[in-house]
Amino acid sequence: MPLCNGCGACCGPVTARPEEVKRIKRFVEDNDVTWQADPVDEGTISFACGFLRPQDDGSYQCAVHSVRPWACRAFGVIKEMPCPLFPEAAVASVPRQQAVLLRLIDPEDKYLGEHFEEGYLRRIGGRGGGVALHAMAAEALRNNAIEASRQQQRPGA
Repeated sequence: MPLCNGCGACCGPVTARPEEVKRIKRFVEDNDVTWQADPVDEGTISFACGFLRPQDDGSYQCAVHSVRPWACRAFGVIKEMPCPLFPEAAVASVPRQQAVLLRLIDPEDKYLGEHFEEGYLRRIGGRGGGVALHAMAAEALRNNAIEASRQQQRPGA
């Protein structure tokens, strides 16, 4: 996505096909990459991906970017999964049913984190938590972008 600023907001619970998981596991072993998830306090949740790495400039980078699952590759590029900060970058359309028919996703797929972290579902708030958390994060990003724009438009800012 050419407009990506590396904020990492899209890097949350995604499902992965079994062949994608195999490819990622092989990459992880060959490149000494580890899944790194910060512990969460009881009663709280976190949807941060364990392959997301903070950079010195405040942005984030994926440790398995070259072998990431289709769902990660599609985020921000397809209209069904637009980036909340750069929705204009979503230029293609791949409805869910079409993605299933093309075997890009499957309703039976597990979250990527389930393959790398014990208790992953508990950390993200359960199986349906990913969709809700992405929606909340998208709303927060939109609100933050609107507020930042307002701050820039104020005299003396």
